[in-house]
Amino acid sequence: MSDKIGTLLLSFLIGVAGAIGLFWLGEFSSAGSIFLGGILTIVIGSFLNWALFRPLPEIENGRLKVVLPDPAKTETKQKVAKATVKKTPARKKAPQKKD
Repeated sequence: MSDKIGTLLLSFLIGVAGAIGLFWLGEFSSAGSIFLGGILTIVIGSFLNWALFRPLPEIENGRLKVVLPDPAKTETKQKVAKATVKKTPARKKAPQKKD
């Protein structure tokens, strides 16, 4: 059995246990407990999938490997950003009232 199927099965079992618990102990209706059990299954399944199977950063000599962005790509992005920004004229200050 693959790891992802096992994770989905675990989240399904947690959702079923949550639905049964809400029905018996939480005094929810059957439709409400099934709906909340389904929501619990989706949330737990998404979290477990993200937490267990996301790509990890590279480790080199016991430290995280730092990947610096390509300077050529960042310069062109900055030029495009500067060209698209419109300069607005400075506001004139309102005259101050003297007491």
